[in-house]
Parts: sequence; structure tokens; C-alpha cells
Amino acid sequence: MRPSERLALALVVAFGLSSVCLFPTTQDRQYLALIGVLVVSSALIGVIVRRLGGGHALATFLQLAPGVAAWFLTVGMDPMPWLVRTWSFVAASVAPMPPDNGFLLASGLGLWVLFLVGDLVSVPLKEPVWVFPILFVPYLVPAIGIRAGVSAWWACLPAAGYLVVLVADVTGRGSPHAARTRACAAWAALTGVVACACAMTVSAAIPPTTPWWMSAPGGTPSVVMNDPSQNLIRDLRESAAQPVLSYTTDVPGGVYLRLAALPVFDTSGFHLAATSLTPVSGWDRQGAWAPGAPQHTVSVSISGLESEWLPTPAGMTGLEAAGQWSYDPATGNVTSIAADRQQATHALQYSAQFNTRVNDPSATFAPGDPGDGGVTLSLPSGLAGELRAQADAVTTGATNASQQIQDLLNWFDSGTFTYTTASVDGTTTGTLEDFLFGSRTGYCEQFAASMALLARSLGIPSRMVVGFLPGTQQADGTWQVTTHQTHAWTELYLRRTVTVDGQNYPEEGWFSVDPTPAADVGRPTATPPPTATPQATPTPTRTPTTHPASTPTAIPTTPSTTAPAGANGSTPLWWWLLPAALVVIAAGACVPYAIRTRRRRTRLRGTGPVASQAEDAWDEVRDTILDAGMVWPGGTPRHVAATVPLGGTDASQALSALALMVEQARYAPAVTGTDPAALARAITASLDATTSRWRRWWPASLWHNKQAD
Repeated sequence: MRPSERLALALVVAFGLSSVCLFPTTQDRQYLALIGVLVVSSALIGVIVRRLGGGHALATFLQLAPGVAAWFLTVGMDPMPWLVRTWSFVAASVAPMPPDNGFLLASGLGLWVLFLVGDLVSVPLKEPVWVFPILFVPYLVPAIGIRAGVSAWWACLPAAGYLVVLVADVTGRGSPHAARTRACAAWAALTGVVACACAMTVSAAIPPTTPWWMSAPGGTPSVVMNDPSQNLIRDLRESAAQPVLSYTTDVPGGVYLRLAALPVFDTSGFHLAATSLTPVSGWDRQGAWAPGAPQHTVSVSISGLESEWLPTPAGMTGLEAAGQWSYDPATGNVTSIAADRQQATHALQYSAQFNTRVNDPSATFAPGDPGDGGVTLSLPSGLAGELRAQADAVTTGATNASQQIQDLLNWFDSGTFTYTTASVDGTTTGTLEDFLFGSRTGYCEQFAASMALLARSLGIPSRMVVGFLPGTQQADGTWQVTTHQTHAWTELYLRRTVTVDGQNYPEEGWFSVDPTPAADVGRPTATPPPTATPQATPTPTRTPTTHPASTPTAIPTTPSTTAPAGANGSTPLWWWLLPAALVVIAAGACVPYAIRTRRRRTRLRGTGPVASQAEDAWDEVRDTILDAGMVWPGGTPRHVAATVPLGGTDASQALSALALMVEQARYAPAVTGTDPAALARAITASLDATTSRWRRWWPASLWHNKQAD
């Protein structure tokens, strides 16, 4: 094995170890398979091209092929939609992130690019010592980016990979003192291991601190959590509903339980904003409330939900739950701040107290100001005009916000839209544009997002909320909620004046409405939509429709248990990219055989001067002997003919005759033989009969007598 090939193999091992450092960032391990395919393919291409004498420049250029192919097969010519969606997913997620095809491709290609840079530095530039910072990039990504911190023990992986590269470089150098070189390599490896062990031991004794970049101004922790809407469509598409939680409450008709409000909207859809958390012990209701607001309780028992988000009712005033819980005053979202927050709700039992607002049917709503700097009024510039025109058309004749909201809700429930979970998921501008002005088919997430955008176009602050429908009441009075009752609705920031005991009181805050037709999500029409007070919410009197009154009618898509789909519900990249990569590798493995076959045909075509034919035939015999695993002896042609053992008298005689012709071609004025190609065919046929198929498909002659590295 050549030094460059030994170094390439060491780089494959080193970057394989370094790639494992991304484990803290994602729950999806498929990126290891993707990076394995890309790195091994590029390394193999580099070895083959250099063996064939293509040179380092050509090898480096051709090593780009696997990654470029993966890019165009998945992303295509326009990368912006993929970049925007992936960036939005990462920005709205918390480590370890759920499986997502966009992040899978980004991490795989990113690690592959690092390998190419390491290969360029180590092989053509012959400076493998500088691969050290490149190997540590996959460790630095979670170490710097994850705010919960990453164990320093992960650094042992790139450190071990670096030692592998150094040892390969030292042992690959030609030296008359081979034993001393191997000893130096062994001592270098031992020194590196001891140094890593010492560093880890010392770091474990250092008390942890919070870096300055992980704190918001004033010392309040600022975090970005996992977006719960990522799993909404996956739960709705499950073929069988799975229990999520059960609860008891004194509210007739049950309660909607919020997971998170998503206030920010851009081209990638609704998502979370950076969150400033406050301990739940300091809980404060949002907005202004009239005196005498009814007080309620809900006791929840979670059976099938593992999340950092806690399902809670709107208008909550108190919470009793085990664990470390904080809330965001701007959104009312309750989230865990524990180290294992991804499983914070596992088998959790808790209770909450909450208010509903005073019922005053005569009160008229008007847009309020949530004080968020216009975040909940922001509209996409490309759709703002169309949204306002559509909202004006639907609310023609409305004189106040109450009537406008009523008209919008009636429009969504008029039969104009078709509910289906088989539509494209998400709330991107393209998806919502198609939902409102194109196909008008979608599911709750698109109903809620569209309602929010139309309300914004009318000057009403709004946001989308993800959570659970009230569920189904059981015989014992408890309410059962399943995955099919995962839901999205809309919250509007409104103000009004209510009359209590003859006195007027101003009220302001977030009021919830559900634009998804009740029958389409299995919600009885008698059940009011989620609201701070159901009676006070601007809710239409819905007319029963002909929609089926159970679960959505879309054909369900069951998530695979062996190869999880991406978070967007699409087919995992792994399912088809790996077979495509295997086809590319298989095709590449056939290249040496094709080159060798073409070379034999060219040499034995039997044209040109006899002297040239003899030399070509002799070269072919030499390569065939090498392909058979035999040693090509040095010396004159007659010495070679006398030394090489051939199985058969005819082949031996043909080799002697061809050797004589070669010597005549080199030293005599004329060649007495007439058909050197025929002699060569007789010799190669004898050799091919005893050569294994593997040797023929991977001919050793291609690697013989090439330019040194």
C-alpha cells in the first residue's frame, strides 16, 4: 500500500470518528450512513485516479462527484427553498433535533466537505499535521451551539482520529530506519492517549459555568426550543390513534391544551421566537381581566407524550407539576429547563388552575396591542396585497373586528375548503398561497395559519397555536386525548369592554378561535373552540356540514419504525440515496476491468509494424502475469521466458517464441515471426484460466510501475 493510500484510509477512519461528535445535535443517526457513502466514494475515487497516474489535481476534482450528485439529486438547481426550510427547522429546534431530511443532507454534505479539505491538506499538500482543526469542527458545532453543554469526552473522538492520521503519516514515510520510525509512531500514539486522558480528567474537576454567549442581557436565560408543529402532521397521519394523555376538569365540553404558541411568521412559515423564560412560581396572567373571572382546574395524566413542552390550558393562573418548569410571559408557553427536557413529560401527572373570561355577549371586540413590536402583525411582502384583498372580500359589510372574525370563520366553514392530511405539510408562503388561492385543500395547521394571516391583514394581531383538542369523554368522566387529536388553532389579540354587576371593565388579551371545520377534526359542533372564555369568544354559530364526523378522511401514512421519516413527513433521504450511491460505487468498481479490457484489445489488434506488434504483445503478457498475482522477473526477454512458470507446453513455447521476436525487434535488423498477437493470445488464455475473477476485475497491472506519489 502506498503512503498516500495509507493516509487516505486513515482520513476515512479519522473523519468517521469525528462525525460521531454530532450525536448531541440530532436524534437521527442516518447521517453517519450518508457521510460514510460520500467519504468512502471520494476516497476510493482519489486512490484509483492517483494509481492510474491522473495526478492530484484530477483526483481532487473527481472526488467532488459523489457530493455534487447527492446535492443535485436532492436539492436541484434552486437551493433557496431547501436552505430556508432547513435553516428554519434548525432555528426552531432544540438539540437533539428530531429527524429531518434537510438537516440530514446538510450535516452529511458538511462533513463530506471537511473530509475533502482534510484529504487536500494531507495528500496533495503533504501536510497532514494541519488536519487537526478540521477534525475538531464536528465537535465544536455542538460544543458551542448547544446551550445545555456538551461533554468534553466527545473531544476524544477527533483526537483519536488525529492520532490515526499522524501514525499513518509517520509509518508511510520511506526511511532506512524503519524500526525507529515505527517506535516513534507508537510513542506518539501513546503520548496522545495519555494527554487526552489527562485533559479529560482535569476538565471533569472544573465546575461548570454558563458562557457569556448563552445568556440574554440582564442574565435571563434565552433559549430556542424544539418546534412542536414539526410532529403535528406525523401524528395526524398515523393509521391508529395512540393515547397521549387523559384529564379531568370542571369545564363542560373539556378544554383545549396548548403546547406552544408560534408568533413569528416568515417565508418558511409560523415558528417560535427566541424565548426568555421565567420560573412558573412567578406566573402572571397575560392581558387585562375583569373581576369575577370564573376559576377552573384541570388534572392531567400523560401516558404517551415525551416533550419539553407542557400541555396547559389558556388563561392559566397556577401549576403544580414535578420537575423544572418555566414559562415565556410573551406566549404563555410552559417548557422544561431540565437537562433531560426532551423526556420531561414522560408519565407526568400534574394539575393547573386557569380562568375563563366573564361572559358578556354584548361586548364588541377591537384589535389590541400585545406590545411585541409588530411581530404578530408581520405579513410576507409578496402576499400582503392578496391577503388584504381576500380578507376585504370575505368581510364586506363588517363594521368591527367581531364581525370580521365571524365572517372569516364562516368562510372557512362554508365548504369552500377541503380538509385532508394528504396535502403538503407546513405553513410556508407557498403552501398557504396554494391553500388560500389555489387548491384550497389542507389540514388544521393551514386553516389556523391562514386565519392568522387574514386577521393580520385586517390589523388584528394573531399567532398560531399547536396543542390538543379536548378529546373524548369517557364513561367515568375523564377525557381521553390521542395522537389524532393533535391540533392547531389561532389566537387573536383583542380588547373589549365588559359589564360586571352594572360596571364597565376594559379587558385585553389573547382570544382563541378554531377555523378548522368542527366535523373534519371530530370536534362536536356543540363544543366551543378554544378560548379564554368560550362564551365571550367571537365564534360563529356553525351549521352542520356533510363532512364525516370522525377522523380525517385522508389516506393515512404510517411512520416507519425501522427507518424514521423526516420531520416533514416525507420519505427519508436515506431510503433512496444509499441505493443510488451503491450503484455509483458499483459502477466505479467496474472501471478498472473496463480499462484493462480496452488496453488488451488495443495491444492485440494486430496492426502496424511487426516490431511494434511484438512490443505491444510483450507488454500485454507482462500485465497478464501481474494480474495473475505472479512476479514479473527482470532481465532480458529470453530470461523472462525461461523464468516465468506457465501451465502448459503450448503456452511456454509461445512465450519463448514471443521473447525471441521482442529481442529481434529491439536488437536485430528484422523480425522473423509474423503474428505476435496470436502468440500473446495463447499465453494470456493460459494465464486467464488460472486467474481468479477478483484479480481480473481488479487487475494489479493498473497499479504497476506508475509514477510515485
